[in-house]
Amino acid sequence: MEKFINFFLSLVIGLTAGILIVNNPLNITNRVFFLLILLLATGLLMMALYRNHRIKLKK
Repeated sequence: MEKFINFFLSLVIGLTAGILIVNNPLNITNRVFFLLILLLATGLLMMALYRNHRIKLKK
């Protein structure tokens, strides 16, 4: 399950960053929305990776 979460969040980060980079003529609302998704997904991925790393260290 952890690998799926990491894969899904990485996919969301990649797609969002790709949309922001490729589609420059986005209006400000869409740009802010995609930026918030990117920041939230990055934060969740960092938390998931830290949690998995901490669990592996305890074993």
